[in-house]
Amino acid sequence: MNQIINKLFRYDKTVSYEHFISFALYDEEYGYYMKSKPKLGKCFDFVTSPYVSRAFAKTIVRFAVEKWTNSKLPIRFYEIGSGDGTFASAFLNEMASQFPSLYEQLTYISIEHSPYHRYVQHQQLQKHPVIFYSDFNQVFEIEGIVFSNEWLDALPVHVIQQKEGKMWEVAITIKDGQLMETYLPLTNKDILQFLQRYNVKLTEGVRREIPIKMVDTWIKLITNMKQGWILTIDYGTTEEERLCMKKESVRGFYQHQLVENLFQKIGEIDMTYSIWFDCLISEGKKHGCFVENFTSQKEFLLQYGILNDLLEHSATDPFSPEAKWNRSIVYLIRDGGFSDSFRALVQRKEKSS
Repeated sequence: MNQIINKLFRYDKTVSYEHFISFALYDEEYGYYMKSKPKLGKCFDFVTSPYVSRAFAKTIVRFAVEKWTNSKLPIRFYEIGSGDGTFASAFLNEMASQFPSLYEQLTYISIEHSPYHRYVQHQQLQKHPVIFYSDFNQVFEIEGIVFSNEWLDALPVHVIQQKEGKMWEVAITIKDGQLMETYLPLTNKDILQFLQRYNVKLTEGVRREIPIKMVDTWIKLITNMKQGWILTIDYGTTEEERLCMKKESVRGFYQHQLVENLFQKIGEIDMTYSIWFDCLISEGKKHGCFVENFTSQKEFLLQYGILNDLLEHSATDPFSPEAKWNRSIVYLIRDGGFSDSFRALVQRKEKSS
């Protein structure tokens, strides 16, 4: 741990939350996502919808096929933050078996920052024609369907707080070998501009994450897009919902357990937050990318026919493949189930004349 702390504070004894999260997740030596070990799955730190059920990918296939067949859009699919390729494998297998003519035309672009996850993808996607990138900035003039599932929530954020009638940036320092929070007068110009741009107001004692990196990344994506659809699935909030929140949504996960103290196990836990969907929507409008649908993940899956994937069977064994398959679908769509925490945002950008 001493080596990690020394590297984290090598330039300054006080760092922003954004710097801390970026280091903890993406440092080439110690970052959580950069380590060569599995992270997704029941035996590791967290699961995502593609892990819960392969019907999730089948549903996204129906969404994509609908868009491709009702437009002149190139048959291209961009997955950003593609992890270990679990979604890509299910999606491509479904395309190959159910829509072979479209599959033959399909260009699948997988964009994943983690070297380990890209290695795993290469292993399990060998039979499919996939183009691999480490950063979406390597992809230009995007035309097609852009999909992400729990991508934006992995970007680092600043944290601020209204305290004693003043606005402070919550930072991280070290004292007697221990990491702890400290408060700095809010002078960061990027944060101040963000607060003005999105009219962010705080009341006394309220803390809030400030997703500057998310917005900057999003603007790069939508300005680089010529035409197509963007499907963003993630957990997040709107301005109205944040007004009811007293604390920022930054949190950690380790072996499926919520981690309150982010300063323990640096580089060993996943860190995330609830993204600001209203920023994605407002920036989209400014750049010609308009909302077609904004709903819960559950409603999105129902709209695109996930119930049709349930299997009729007479098996009495609750552990039969058919029973397990049906349970995985029910888990995705039941009240109080996995999808309750997630939303789906569909935006379209028309090709400019």
